[in-house]
Amino acid sequence: PLFRSKSNNSSFDQLPVALSPGFSSESCPPSFPNLLLVDARSRVIHEIYTSELSYVRGLETIFEVFMQSLSSLLESTEVDGIFANLTSILSFNQELLHSLYIRLATWSERSCIGDLFLNRITRFRIYTVYCNNYDNAEALIAQKTKKKKDFESALNSCHADPRCHVGLTLSSYLLTPVQRIPRYLLLLKELAEKTPSRHLDHGPLREALEKMNELADYVNSQIREEQSRKALGQLGSKVAGLKSLSEKKGRTLVKEGQVFFMSIKKLYQCILFNDLIVFAVKGDGKHSEVELALELNSLWFEDLSDLDPATSNLKMNILGKA
Repeated sequence: PLFRSKSNNSSFDQLPVALSPGFSSESCPPSFPNLLLVDARSRVIHEIYTSELSYVRGLETIFEVFMQSLSSLLESTEVDGIFANLTSILSFNQELLHSLYIRLATWSERSCIGDLFLNRITRFRIYTVYCNNYDNAEALIAQKTKKKKDFESALNSCHADPRCHVGLTLSSYLLTPVQRIPRYLLLLKELAEKTPSRHLDHGPLREALEKMNELADYVNSQIREEQSRKALGQLGSKVAGLKSLSEKKGRTLVKEGQVFFMSIKKLYQCILFNDLIVFAVKGDGKHSEVELALELNSLWFEDLSDLDPATSNLKMNILGKA
């Protein structure tokens, strides 16, 4: 098996993933120096390759050093909670790296790489699951480190492994997939700018860049929805009457905080949704109760600093539904 855990049940299906047979980043040369001497476009392509190589080596470090060492100390749900679908991402990016390597090994001025990204756009969506889980991973690592001395000791041993970069922690390594889609966007944008309109790669690159932008928007929207869901779950346990209001399909949390009603000199807990605003007052103990809920057509704010330069307060204006 790729790793051992105390249970064979895994919601992220870590075990069935087939890594590229016989392939690792060690099979690839560190660079293609000749590309640096051609033109600006080739230099960006060289950066894409070296960036991918470094990234995949980091993923392999997570798998080979951390996952294989720590999984025997964790329940399967905890393995999922820390590493999510990392093995799927590793396999996918090993395959992308291999394709880049093959393309650059036979490079010419007419060669293209836009298709390598364009043909994989749908598969890049596996990053959504991983990104949604990252906050959970950090929290779980902190919890296990604090409460389990054997886990803390094993984690420190991993950090001391010569395959790890000095100063980088497991959390640092786990962050790199979260940052990868924005990095692809920057690299593809730069490459598209350096690719002449007459080049065969111009069209595929522009389309790949557009699709990657859409992918980034999709991943970000999924992250916001997941964060909203978690925040609502926490609020729902503290604010009586909120749960039923928050369950409407398409309703998402925008912001939560305290507001002061100037007309009645009263402090409220304000919970703003995309189509609803809720005001709750503190009840018995630590819990609050919903006192007022207004469906919204629009909402805008006015800065009160002109009335009182010493304050940074805002006046909220609400236009409700008729």
